[in-house]
Amino acid sequence: MTRLRTAVADRLRRRLLPPDERVLPPFPPQGLVGTGVVVRAYRPETDAAPRLALEHSAGMNLWRAAFASPMRDERAARNWCVSQRGSLDAGTLPVALAIVDDRGAYLGDIEMLPVRDQRGAVEFALGMVPEARGRALGIDASSVLLDWLVDNARFQRFESSHASENRAACLVSSRVGVPKEGVKRAAYPVRGDDGEVVWCDLCIHGVPVAEFPAR
Repeated sequence: MTRLRTAVADRLRRRLLPPDERVLPPFPPQGLVGTGVVVRAYRPETDAAPRLALEHSAGMNLWRAAFASPMRDERAARNWCVSQRGSLDAGTLPVALAIVDDRGAYLGDIEMLPVRDQRGAVEFALGMVPEARGRALGIDASSVLLDWLVDNARFQRFESSHASENRAACLVSSRVGVPKEGVKRAAYPVRGDDGEVVWCDLCIHGVPVAEFPAR
């Protein structure tokens, strides 16, 4: 009976959780250079404090539901940065990358996430510090990352999702070549300042890599 329960649990875990295997090629040590940004690996010694501030900045919970429960202190942020570097070195998902300018100033975060039950798909999620918003820097960072994935990885599909009222996120995805596919009603949790959760609509974007626009 114990062996049967273990087999059932293992089968269920493989179905519900993303596979812990390399899906990303080795990441360039110098990062990915765009027009006005560099997308690079996280550095705990310099990125922990601004990454923590990003999570606590206004409006971030509309970009990705995980930001509704931000890290509490810089120690947690440092440990998180270390874990992201480990995932990047191993080529596994999920993994986040830092977005900086040509002087090294922290601008934001872009994350690659597995899509449940779609082993050939990857979702990207973006977050920019308030000072970097509205300057098309998120579009630049997303473009350079997706172009790198097209040239070096073997994904079949790109996706992104966000709260439907987040027009900036909708614009970024559409501008980089990942169009809106639909809306999932009452599927995105937004926690208010009073701690109450409101379920908003979820805007879903996606495109087969074979149809992704060449640049």
